[in-house]
Amino acid sequence: MNITYEPGFTCAEEIRFVKLDSFDFIHFWNKKGELSELDKSLLYKGIRNLDNELIKLVEAKEDDMKIYKVYLKIGHISLLAKDFPRALSAYQKAYNLNKDGFWKVPASYFGLGMVYFHFKAFEM
Repeated sequence: MNITYEPGFTCAEEIRFVKLDSFDFIHFWNKKGELSELDKSLLYKGIRNLDNELIKLVEAKEDDMKIYKVYLKIGHISLLAKDFPRALSAYQKAYNLNKDGFWKVPASYFGLGMVYFHFKAFEM
């Protein structure tokens, strides 16, 4: 098992992190184009922890629903960090694990839509 260092959340960060999804994109990037240091720290800690959680779940051969939820959260956090290729990959993996459930969560298809919009992978 190759687990990297897991940065810890403060209580306030953990509460905020749990609530984050793709709908927070507007709040994160509606500013002057730059994230605050607190936001950067939150996203960094979150993605590291999610990566480690995903490794543990895959190695333990957990059920697909747990892995689906982690990929979905990785998609949301990557979108908020403007890591669009990673967000796209995570959303696609989440979709492939739970095709029906993916479309029942508005934040998932909103996030995927934002990624497609970034890559201009749509037609009007």
